[in-house]
Amino acid sequence: MKRFIILTTQRSGSTLLWKYLNGHPNVFACGEMFLPEHGGTNAYAAFRKSSTKRRLSHYIYNQQNVTAYLDQFFSTDQVFESCGFKLMYGQNSRNIKNWLIKHNVSIIHLIRENILKKIVSGETAKARGVAHLKPNETVENVKIDLDVNRLIHRIITVTKEIRLNSEKFSMLPYAEVRYEDFVNDPPGTAKGIFDFLGVTNVSNLEMPLKKINPAAVELSIGNYSEVRLKLLGTPHAKYLDL
Repeated sequence: MKRFIILTTQRSGSTLLWKYLNGHPNVFACGEMFLPEHGGTNAYAAFRKSSTKRRLSHYIYNQQNVTAYLDQFFSTDQVFESCGFKLMYGQNSRNIKNWLIKHNVSIIHLIRENILKKIVSGETAKARGVAHLKPNETVENVKIDLDVNRLIHRIITVTKEIRLNSEKFSMLPYAEVRYEDFVNDPPGTAKGIFDFLGVTNVSNLEMPLKKINPAAVELSIGNYSEVRLKLLGTPHAKYLDL
């Protein structure tokens, strides 16, 4: 069984990707298993609270808990050809990394190339109170104002996070997937992922979610003229047109 992690950050399309991969009959994919307090009955939070020993171990010797949890999640009695879950940058602790390296876990690094749209997606999700949209659902378009004085710093921070996390797992089997490629050609992009995971390609999977915001980023930014002026003449101006 091929083990994998979808490594990413918020508002990069990771929920769309893991749900799509989970539609493959021989792939078992999950969302965030290392949320601090949530994630479902098979998540780490539930695992560490399931006994007094595990609760104590979480604070005294966390590596033991993490090892036991990941051993259980990726148990060899899985009936699937490939099994994995989503791991956000901020959840990537040393204990988790140690286990992934020891077991040569494959890394699917999901990157949203247009960082401005990633930021806008996060702000509009907060404004709506809706993070994801099923194919049969609709929402009103919203416009948000961005703090132009912090915008370039936010873009640079995300850029550094992507680079650092790419380097962090360079010793493992690694595939980089662009969110933009996936939404433009789901079957084609998924084929590359399935080949990477060593599972038979399935080309007729349905998209479990749909995009919430319009394609043109200016339609979601109330102070777009200010944002445009701030980014023009910088390396980040490319995000206005992508």
